[in-house]
Amino acid sequence: SFYFYILPQIVYHYLMFNFLINLLTFPGVMLHELSHQFYCHLFKVPVLKVIYFRFGNPMGYVVHAEPRSLSAAFWISIGPLTINSLFCFALSYATRYTDLLNLKIFALWLAFAFAFHALPSKQDATNMLDKNNSLLKQGKLHYIIFWPFIGLAYLILVIANKLKYLSLDFIYAIALMYLAGGLKF
Repeated sequence: SFYFYILPQIVYHYLMFNFLINLLTFPGVMLHELSHQFYCHLFKVPVLKVIYFRFGNPMGYVVHAEPRSLSAAFWISIGPLTINSLFCFALSYATRYTDLLNLKIFALWLAFAFAFHALPSKQDATNMLDKNNSLLKQGKLHYIIFWPFIGLAYLILVIANKLKYLSLDFIYAIALMYLAGGLKF
C-alpha cells in the first residue's frame, strides 16, 4: 500500500514543490547563468551557448570553450556564488532604507531568488577540478600545489549540492538576507 499509494503522492508533492520554487525564483537562475557568462567574458573564454532559464533539468546553463587557465576555470565555476551573493546582500541591505512595503517585498523576493541559486552546481565544481587535472596531465607539475585547494573546493561544492535536498540553498538565502539586515523589520 505504501509503495503504490503513499510513495507516488510524496514524489508528486515533491516535484510540484520544486516546480513552484523554481518558478518563483527564476531571476536567481538567470543571474546564476549571467554570472558564468560574465566571468567567461572577463577571462576571454568564448561562450558557445547560453540558456538563461527553462523548465527542465538543468534550469539554465552556459556552454563555453575550455578556459586557458586554472584561475579562469575557478572564477567561471564559482562566479554565481560571488555575484548572486553580492546582489542578494546589496538588495537586502538596501531594504533597510525604504518604508515602501511593496518595494521592500519585491527587493527581498529578488534577493531571496538570487541567493537561493548562488551555489555552483556539481558540474561547475567538476569543470574546475577537470581543468586542474588537465594541466597536470600536460606536464605542468607546478599546478600540483593547487590540487589540495581545488580538491577541497570541489568537495565542498559537491557536499553543498547534496545538502540542497536538506534546504541548504534556502538556509543560505535566509542567512545572507538576515546578515545584510533585510529581514529586520
